[in-house]
Amino acid sequence: MQFLSFLFILLFYPVLVFCQNSLTLNDCIQIALENNIELNQQKLETANKKILLREQEQQLYPSINANGSHSYNWGRAIDPFTNQFTNNRRRTNNFSVSAQTTLFQSGKIKNTTAQSEIDYEAAKYNEEIVRQDIILNVVAAYLQILLVQEQVSVAKNQIERSVKQLEDAEEKFEVGILSKAEIIQLQAQKIADINNARNLQSDLTIAKLSLSQLLNVPFRNDFSVYKPDSLYVDLLDYETLTAQTLYSEIEAERPEVVSAALNKEAANLGVKIAKAEYSPTLTVSGSLISGYSSTSSLRQVEVLDQYDVIGFLENDPSTQVISTEPTQAFNMSDYPFADQLDDNFSQSIALSLSIPIYNNRRAKSLVGRAKINQQSAELAEKQTLNQLREEIEGVFVDFQVSKNNYLSQKENLFYKETIYRNNLDKYDVGLINAFEILQSQADLSQAESDYVRSKYEYVFNSKLIDFYMGNPITLNQTK
Repeated sequence: MQFLSFLFILLFYPVLVFCQNSLTLNDCIQIALENNIELNQQKLETANKKILLREQEQQLYPSINANGSHSYNWGRAIDPFTNQFTNNRRRTNNFSVSAQTTLFQSGKIKNTTAQSEIDYEAAKYNEEIVRQDIILNVVAAYLQILLVQEQVSVAKNQIERSVKQLEDAEEKFEVGILSKAEIIQLQAQKIADINNARNLQSDLTIAKLSLSQLLNVPFRNDFSVYKPDSLYVDLLDYETLTAQTLYSEIEAERPEVVSAALNKEAANLGVKIAKAEYSPTLTVSGSLISGYSSTSSLRQVEVLDQYDVIGFLENDPSTQVISTEPTQAFNMSDYPFADQLDDNFSQSIALSLSIPIYNNRRAKSLVGRAKINQQSAELAEKQTLNQLREEIEGVFVDFQVSKNNYLSQKENLFYKETIYRNNLDKYDVGLINAFEILQSQADLSQAESDYVRSKYEYVFNSKLIDFYMGNPITLNQTK
């Protein structure tokens, strides 16, 4: 019962976690890694490469096979063990054990084994590439939800300001301070703010749908992620780090670079393997053979004394003279199964040398294709390195731009809030009209939205640098 409970938790853990009230970033990453089909397929590919490696490693040892047969024959035929014709029905059994191994093939087996080991290592790095891509996609989708959630909060605050201003304006309209046109403007602003909040709510649903699809779980209307009270933004990180420095530090450690280098190494071995087709192949084989035939008989020889009368005694004609001569008598008896196996037992050993002379351009074609694969692997490695360099350069540019934008938007928000408070005081005493306060309110709402977006863009770009540095991607939040 305990085992069944453990098995249930193991199988349905991702679903149970997903059904929680809210998911942390780590929860989402773990569920995505467990449910992602591409990652699981890559794991199977890695397991397959491991099996192929174990198989290839055994090619260094002889292959041993045992064979046996049990057959019945009718009609005239030669008994394989007596070499005599027989017309009787006969039963035959044949048994053999054979072994064969390659002594020389110009290093083909050794190089193929090394290539299989490299392919296995490359498969593990390909698995890590898929894993890291999943983590990045989940982080982006998670931050997108937090962004839209905060934008929704900004929109709701804007609605509260619009409602309060409209209520105050209606009181002033009752005493004749404001005109009907100003009331209509405030009502229109309230409706616009409500519509904006609804649109953002739809964006939030879409963002949640995107994340749930990345997690490969059915979408639920109550699906939510943990929203921290505040997202800490550290502006001091990576101040002394440059794209060139980071590239030189991680170039040899990134899984895509290591995988490309391993593929190139495997392609180099592929050329050596193909060239082995030009070389002779020396093999040694041996066998142990025995058998049984029901028509075989055991011939036994018996020596008997044969007595013949050759004459009579001269002095006693009544007495016979008898000579004794030994003769052989042959008796046929059943030949026991075990005795036949023992008597028919034979051994053999052979060396075989195969020298390629003309093979319809097969060897030349193999070498040519292997060299093309070698050049392709070299280009793929260069492309991977260039792509990594371009990605890091792009990340650093985005990081600096988003950082500057965040600082600018933060300062802009401070001034817009100050201006709005001052205009609100002026509006209360009638120094500015409804249109001006609405414009100031719209500016504040836009500044808040721009600030929120710039903050999450900066956080995401900083997490990208963490990603390339090999650091765990976490948010500065506590649950």
